[in-house]
Amino acid sequence: MDNEFTIGQIFDKSFQIFTSNIVFMLLASLLISLPSTILNMLSGNVYIVLSSVLVTVFIVFLAQALVVYGVFQHLTGRKMVFSQSLKVALRQIVPVLVVAFVVISLTMLGFLMLVIPGAIVHTMLWVAVPVIIVEKGGLGHALRRSMTLTQGYRWRIFFLMFILGVLNSLMQWIEQMAMAGIFLSGMEQNLTQVFLVSLPLSVLLSGMVGVLISVVVTVGYYTLRHEVEMVAPGDLASVFE
Repeated sequence: MDNEFTIGQIFDKSFQIFTSNIVFMLLASLLISLPSTILNMLSGNVYIVLSSVLVTVFIVFLAQALVVYGVFQHLTGRKMVFSQSLKVALRQIVPVLVVAFVVISLTMLGFLMLVIPGAIVHTMLWVAVPVIIVEKGGLGHALRRSMTLTQGYRWRIFFLMFILGVLNSLMQWIEQMAMAGIFLSGMEQNLTQVFLVSLPLSVLLSGMVGVLISVVVTVGYYTLRHEVEMVAPGDLASVFE
């Protein structure tokens, strides 16, 4: 069944959405990659490093909110429009950032205790961001709903996370090796050339994987809602209207 929560079905549906809306995905990846690429080229004092981290965090979760809305548009047979998705993401960015901060903090706390508790926490809160965007509500609602929806599916979610983590690490390694080649060639003296090479690398490698992860999480949330609660995609998308 198309709406069954299996690793194969989630990846299959996610890749279908990803490839059939490749321009949207490239724009979302560019949104993620452009600010961090520019900031990374600036001199590395503590204020610039801090600014880079803050801007990157803001942009990453803005892009995730944008992808959530866009994916639901696709699932209801509508066109994914980047500008419209960006407007919705900007309206939702404050609650998204709050939920994301709490999820990351709880996950890190779990990893400080041991690796296994951290992984468990992350699987429990895997769909908290889509919950806050689609269902609104507050922080407590998003965390409780994510724990409820993921119950009984956490091993599958863990393996999804593991596969995506390996893919993300591979893309980052390729990007780092390419950038190392640039610096060994002496091209780093020309900032324009560095920018023109590093930005496409970031967009096509780590940026696109980041977007794919957001697509997978969103498809996972939609599938859990359908499988656990038998909610139709039209009912889910209607919250944006």
